[in-house]
Amino acid sequence: MNILHIPTGQFTPLVDFKEGNMLIEGDSYPEDAPAFYQPLIDWCKQYAQSSYVKNKQKQTVFTFKSNYYNSSSRPFLLEIVQILNRLCSIGHFVEIIWYYDPNDEIEEDDINFKMLLENFEASVIYIKL
Repeated sequence: MNILHIPTGQFTPLVDFKEGNMLIEGDSYPEDAPAFYQPLIDWCKQYAQSSYVKNKQKQTVFTFKSNYYNSSSRPFLLEIVQILNRLCSIGHFVEIIWYYDPNDEIEEDDINFKMLLENFEASVIYIKL
């Protein structure tokens, strides 16, 4: 499985995806969200089929650390989390670590996103920035 590394851009977060450890860190408000996030989605789909994931002794940690992500980023982040959650159904342990700023105004979409995460099989940990 190839490593996916995308350095931080002016409007895009750092991405560092490798077997067992996936990181998105930084604010996300790309001008073209589909163009930015499609390689991440493709990588996750490939990862879901990998021998690493099929090994029940292995685990995956997905860390998301951002002060801000816009509404066009949200559906892609949700798709990544949904792909990871499906790995739980085949017995692969997934932990999602979601950093958030407790001082930020919480929007209704963020509340809905958090409620979706709470219904996933993956272990979800919330950490204040």
